[in-house]
Amino acid sequence: SSSSSSSSSEDGSGAGVSEYEEETQDSLSDPGSLSAYDELWMTSPSRVAPNNSSEFFDQLELPMPRHVPFEETMECIEVQLQEASVLWAAIHLNLALLETETENLFEAKKHCSAVLTVFPEHRKALFRLAMVLLAMGDLCMTMHYLLLAQEASLKWTGKKNRSISAQISIVQERTR
Repeated sequence: SSSSSSSSSEDGSGAGVSEYEEETQDSLSDPGSLSAYDELWMTSPSRVAPNNSSEFFDQLELPMPRHVPFEETMECIEVQLQEASVLWAAIHLNLALLETETENLFEAKKHCSAVLTVFPEHRKALFRLAMVLLAMGDLCMTMHYLLLAQEASLKWTGKKNRSISAQISIVQERTR
């Protein structure tokens, strides 16, 4: 037999066992030494049952998934959609702020409008759009959106927002 494990096996059959396979076979005697990759490779259907992988999966002892009622599944999906839509709105509003700061006002307006299409009473989107319109010089529409933002603030918090009130005062001064 050859001393090179990559060219022949220990029994001299010349089967061509690679160093990796030999190391993996050695590590089987000590299960704690297997890496996650080794375990996956050693138990893969193509390695264990190359001709009929369905037999391999039939022999696995996997826990049966618990039955989840339809209502519970739908509640979970609804929560995930709400969380995703909140994140989506935050991303658009942050992009609107960046576009405003770089004076890409039409792009900023698009981001605010996208959020308001989905959430028509979104206070921050209403306020941010008002600030974009103010930067564009449209005082009439600025006041319109500031008032909508203030109304949304009253509806959701029960009080007027100081930042919105301050901007309303500024726009009122400019229109005199």
